Amino acid sequence: MTQDTQIVLPFARLCGKNLQADFEGGTLSSDGGVLLLREIETQVGIVRRFAGALDDPRDARYTDHSYEEMLRQRIFQIACGYDDANDCTPLRHDPAFKAACGRLPIVGASLASQPSISRLENSARRSELYRMAQALFDTFVASYEQVPKSILLDIDDTADEVHGAQQQSLFNGYYDCYCYLPLHIYEGQSGKLITTVLRPGRRPSGQETVSILKRVVGALRREWPEVLILLRGDGHFSAPEVHEWCERQEPAIFYILGQSGTKVLQERARVILQQAQLLYGLRQKRYERKKQREESQRQRSKSKTNNLPERSENEVITEQLKVKLYTEFLYWAETWSKPRRVICKVEVSEKGENFRFIVTNLQHTRKAYIYETVYCGRGQMGNYIKDHKRLLNSDRLSCHKFEANQFRLFLHSAAYALCIT
Repeated sequence: MTQDTQIVLPFARLCGKNLQADFEGGTLSSDGGVLLLREIETQVGIVRRFAGALDDPRDARYTDHSYEEMLRQRIFQIACGYDDANDCTPLRHDPAFKAACGRLPIVGASLASQPSISRLENSARRSELYRMAQALFDTFVASYEQVPKSILLDIDDTADEVHGAQQQSLFNGYYDCYCYLPLHIYEGQSGKLITTVLRPGRRPSGQETVSILKRVVGALRREWPEVLILLRGDGHFSAPEVHEWCERQEPAIFYILGQSGTKVLQERARVILQQAQLLYGLRQKRYERKKQREESQRQRSKSKTNNLPERSENEVITEQLKVKLYTEFLYWAETWSKPRRVICKVEVSEKGENFRFIVTNLQHTRKAYIYETVYCGRGQMGNYIKDHKRLLNSDRLSCHKFEANQFRLFLHSAAYALCIT
């Protein structure tokens, strides 16, 4: 045996015995990384919180697997890429998963099989799901060593296509499929997951968004009464109910939300559009004169060694010619109770004109900074959702019952929380 393979990795004691990993063979597993997840979960405690949220009606005399053990098994397997409950049966004898779930890897009893896991997923009641949501939030709070100065609430929904008769799945014309439209809420500065809420496949109304925000913000205020909260989302969530609810809170909740570009708003931005068009025309003329001079020099020197490839040159030129200007004004929509600050970005390029609007109750911050730095920063949330869906397959919501699919979504969220810790 070479010196490189004589490495021993010690772990926390298990059932009064020392636990270590080495490279000497024996009963093998291809999922040794699950032991690292066990160490992380021991510190995070999300499985214990989830187990405390569930009521176990079974007779302990005839129970081989506790809810906590089954939750740990299922969450660890999801985090390791085994998102299908059918994977539980072949993995119930895996020594690494047995050790991670608190059983001796060789002589310990096997883990739960697929039928046991499926019964657990389908047994969840709505009251238990509310407690699991609180447990997920408590895990988020516990991840901070000290009280944060501010919390940036990133809110967005995503389409999870379904292929069966799942309860409350609806046809969504925008996504052209039957789907759920779960709501994801992250802390935008750290990327930490706060909660995931399973929803029918329709766009959320203002009242529905407010009902969810009440729970999340209320929980934040109970933990951190003085923390500054900023809500950030796209036009799906820019409803008058959301604006007014945020403004009524004490202390107030700041928001930066996308706003659909109506004809009225575009007309208000007409002056800044004309300025952008004029500036774009001037840049085009300067570029044409510069191009003519360079062409004359090349003809005289008959050398093209300094030319860039055509595609790269065009990309650079397009970016140089593009014009972006900002304006702001007070706008009072028919459904609003008062005028609000609207920021408009006008962009003119070779592709044409482009309007973008946001509405905010921030009053003393530069419009360009609000749009470019704060609002556009929400694009990172798309990557968080992609990780949640693609790496952990959290869009696999194949249970018939709506509550069972919400339960499964929570398990994937717990696996996500462990993976980013």
